[in-house]
Amino acid sequence: MEHSTVTPFKTAVVILIVLGALALSLLSHWEISGEGWGYWLSARMFAESGRFVVLDRSPLYALYLNLFSWLGYPLSVTSEYFITTLITAIALIVLFRPYLGPYLSAFAVLLWIPFLQSAEPPVQKLALAFSCLAIAARREQAGRFRLASSYALFGLAYMFRCTYIIFIFIFVIWDTFNFLRQKGAKNLFAQLIPRHSDWPVILVMALSAYFIGMQSTHRWNNTSLFTGTWFPGDNKRLSDGAFIQNYNEEFIRLKYGTCADKDIYFTNREIFGGAATITGAIRANPSFVAGQVIRNIKYLVPIIAGMTEFPRTARAGIFLRVVSWLCSLFMVALVLYGAFRAVGGSRPMLLFLLGSILLVASTVISMPKTRYMVPVIPVFIIGASWYGANLRNAFSKNKMAASLGCLAVPIMLFFFSNADGYSRLRINLIKDLVKDVRQGDLRLMQNSAYPMKASFEMLGPLVRDCRGIMSLEHTFIGAFMELPLDRVYDIWEIPPFGSLETPHYNGLRPERVDCVLVSRNLAENSGCATNFGIRYRNYIKPYVKLLQKQGAGVYEIPGLGTLVKLGGD
Repeated sequence: MEHSTVTPFKTAVVILIVLGALALSLLSHWEISGEGWGYWLSARMFAESGRFVVLDRSPLYALYLNLFSWLGYPLSVTSEYFITTLITAIALIVLFRPYLGPYLSAFAVLLWIPFLQSAEPPVQKLALAFSCLAIAARREQAGRFRLASSYALFGLAYMFRCTYIIFIFIFVIWDTFNFLRQKGAKNLFAQLIPRHSDWPVILVMALSAYFIGMQSTHRWNNTSLFTGTWFPGDNKRLSDGAFIQNYNEEFIRLKYGTCADKDIYFTNREIFGGAATITGAIRANPSFVAGQVIRNIKYLVPIIAGMTEFPRTARAGIFLRVVSWLCSLFMVALVLYGAFRAVGGSRPMLLFLLGSILLVASTVISMPKTRYMVPVIPVFIIGASWYGANLRNAFSKNKMAASLGCLAVPIMLFFFSNADGYSRLRINLIKDLVKDVRQGDLRLMQNSAYPMKASFEMLGPLVRDCRGIMSLEHTFIGAFMELPLDRVYDIWEIPPFGSLETPHYNGLRPERVDCVLVSRNLAENSGCATNFGIRYRNYIKPYVKLLQKQGAGVYEIPGLGTLVKLGGD
């Protein structure tokens, strides 16, 4: 461990460094997208009704977002990103200061900011932050209040991201085992009796009960935040919804090779007999589930190895792919070895690393993706610190190389923070910043490829008087535009069969929907499993033509698409 005394000066320097890095990250050509919009939509649903979306979509985060929503878009989003990432950075620095000292801890965190910025869902950052603070609360002599605070912080992490319940299970088991070993079973019941010092846990439990008792009846109160008529089950649990979605996508890819004419409404019956839960799917088709879990393990290992600067073979023959996978497995083993060696005999940190690993390992049940690797960031930082410290010690034994020793830890921190190519974002950020400065066009959190933010000023006034608007981007419109939510419609209410002329669905009527936003994504892509291309071809495209025949105006939204509005010019 690095035993570095924290002084007010060092604290001020670290805070200034982090604030400067966050301010710089605002200038990247990035902005929140689909899943992020959904959380802001749930915040608006609460603000207008006093009720919450399902627990798996974090009612707590909806409350938190309302601290910023009064600022109005886009300032609300920019401010929330800045404050949330600042909280996460501080929590990580607090956790790793004993191992790296304040300055190297700040350096380690800054390397991960590009990944934290773009890894959706954004609520993962707060879950990570509160789990780090929960471990920090156990660092010194953990009395009753510190333990209660730790569990309360783990509870908040869980309420931000439901998968973080793993930490609660791990520490309950450990604390129970430890207590039984020291004081015996006869004293366990007395230990569980609530005391005044337990108020943090009681407060979190009361908050959770409040969320459960105040559930919204809105048609979008599900984990997908769209009309779920044509999706298997009620979509109330994130784990079930993600599992069914991802396994159907893989089934389509493996059997048909294309998503163009396939939809989960049909394929889920084919693969799982219509089962809408993980357990139901396993019972219906255990061989496919087992095979997909094995494939997911194959996917996960290179994803984790890709969090470093380890070179990868994107396209190669089967032999090179196997060699690359085995090298990735070796790299993962090295990371884990370094991380567990670094924490030594610290039980809380050992259990924290175990929980972090289980969090990312659990993604094989559904589908491993780089953006779900946020929980493993502490593993990479602590692993890098161990290898860096050993390199530094090795350099110190050689007078000629001793001067390089001070660079050993920063180099290893850099090597362990690529995040599947996200180091390129740091380079691209500088390039984009130089280009924007030369053009005199600095933009805060604005994506140049899919510019919802750039479209907002033009789109907002156009849709304000729509009787009803249908859009693939309904969460963005619902979250940020001055239009009542009951006038915003998602395309998922349309069935994946039939056509505009058939009686299966009659939701596209001028008296109900007089505006249609046809984004480039809707017109040019199709999606997979939840297939919006079918809906567009069979319903929306013909309906747009019908509106135009009735005199609808067509407004070009640069970079986004077109708005077709009945009664427009």
